[in-house]
Amino acid sequence: MDTCLICNPNAEKPKSEFKEFDCEKCGKYCCNKIVWLKGIEEIYKEIPIHLLSGYIREQSERTGIPFELTDKKDDIEIITKQLPRDDDVLEKARKLLLALERRTKYPGEMIGLNGEQDYPLAYCQNVEEFRYYLKYLIDTGLINHPSIMRGAWECMITVDGWRAIESYKVPNAESEKVFVAMWFDKETDNAYNKGILLALEDDCGYKSIRIDRKEYLGKVDDEIIAEIRESRFIVADFTGQRHGVYFEAGFAQGLGLPVIWTCHEDHVKDLHFDTRQENHITWEKPEELREKLKNRIRAVIGLGPHKSK
Repeated sequence: MDTCLICNPNAEKPKSEFKEFDCEKCGKYCCNKIVWLKGIEEIYKEIPIHLLSGYIREQSERTGIPFELTDKKDDIEIITKQLPRDDDVLEKARKLLLALERRTKYPGEMIGLNGEQDYPLAYCQNVEEFRYYLKYLIDTGLINHPSIMRGAWECMITVDGWRAIESYKVPNAESEKVFVAMWFDKETDNAYNKGILLALEDDCGYKSIRIDRKEYLGKVDDEIIAEIRESRFIVADFTGQRHGVYFEAGFAQGLGLPVIWTCHEDHVKDLHFDTRQENHITWEKPEELREKLKNRIRAVIGLGPHKSK
C-alpha cells in the first residue's frame, strides 16, 4: 500500500479494514481503525511527527515485525518516554551508528544510505540534519568518508566504530545493581521475595533494586530512570501486564542494557504484540522462577561482583 499515515498524513485513508503499512521512510507498522480514521496527527499530537517516524523505523528494523500503533493513552506515553530529545546530538548520532550496524552483514561491508528515505534513522527533521550526524560520525572516525553513487551515500563502519558499538552494548559492566521492573502487588510478592531476589543476590551476586523498596526524594520517574541508567541489566516480569514494566524494559533496551524477560505462565497469552517474540522465562512457582533466572543470568551475563562461583 502506497499510503503512509505518518509521512503523508493528508493521503487518502484506506477504504477497507487493511491496517498494515510499509513505508521506505517510516518503516513497517500497523494501526487500529481509530488511528487511521482520526489520523496520526490527532492521536499522537503530543509527539513531533519526525520523532514518531524515527521510533517506528527503529522498532520495525530491530524486531523485523510491524510496530503496532494504538490510540491507548498508556501506549502513547510509553513511546513518548523512550524518544530522544530533539537537541540530544550525541544520542541521535548513536542511533544512526546503531542503524548502520543493523544493516551490516559483516565488518567491512559498504552500506548504502538514501538521505530522503533514511533521515528517520537518526530521528531527524530533514536531510540537512541527517547530514550533520553523518558528518559527526565521519569526523570522529566511526565511519569512513562516504562515497556518492547515483545520488546515494555508501559508507562503512570503521574499527573504531565497532569499538563504540560494543561499548554501547555492554554499559555499566562493573555495576552491582540490577533494576527489577514488575507488578507491585501481593500476588507477585512471593515471586520477588522467593524468586527474583534470591536469584539475583544469593545465587548470582548482584544487588537487587526495586523502586517501591527504596527511600528517595523527588519524582519517582526520575528515580526509576536514574537507577536503570546505573544498572548492569534489568529483570522485567510482565505478570499482570503493567504498562510501567513495558516502559522500563524499553528504556533499558534503548540504553543498550540487557533485559531478562519473565512472566507467569498464566499471563503469557496477554503479552503485548511488541514483546511477544522475546525469549521470556515462564514460571509457575517462585522456586521455579529462581532456578530459571539464576541459570539465565549465569549463561548470558555472568556472576556479579559479590559472587565468585
